[in-house]
Amino acid sequence: MGNVVRITDNISCGDHAAQGSSDVFANNLGITTEGKKKTTGHPKFAPTVFEGPWSSTVFVNNQAVALKGKTKIVPHDKKKEHIGAKASSGSPNVSIEE
Repeated sequence: MGNVVRITDNISCGDHAAQGSSDVFANNLGITTEGKKKTTGHPKFAPTVFEGPWSSTVFVNNQAVALKGKTKIVPHDKKKEHIGAKASSGSPNVSIEE
């Protein structure tokens, strides 16, 4: 089970979700999916992307949904800093039971 990740939701390294659906929302924020997966970056670290795992049961516009506590990002740089960083916040009331 996990809460859906939306634009602006946090990643455990201090980054944030930068993209989400333009027509499917949770709490008025676009839901982050496999097709809309960029991050904002944060001081000293360039934006990156979510790499999964994604929901195996819920899709938005035919794209799997990112989940709080489950979906990880690609490390920001070649030194592999922030390895294992995951979505750490999500919708307070829209969750998926897998």
